[in-house]
Amino acid sequence: MSALKRRLFLILVAATGLIWLAATRWIYVGTTREVENVLDSRLQEAARTLKAMATPPSPASCLHNVLHVRMIG
Repeated sequence: MSALKRRLFLILVAATGLIWLAATRWIYVGTTREVENVLDSRLQEAARTLKAMATPPSPASCLHNVLHVRMIG
């Protein structure tokens, strides 16, 4: 009977270990994807900001801003 208890205990420990290992892997992969998505979106936002700062304003937009300021002021 002692051998049966030991075998059942080892099977239980092994199964529990495998479940924990699978759960840890699943959490790691999901977290890695989320972090990559967040970093990608921040990089896109930075690129849009730099692009907006690097491109000169169009004449039409300058005229619109001048007219808007004159209407307000």
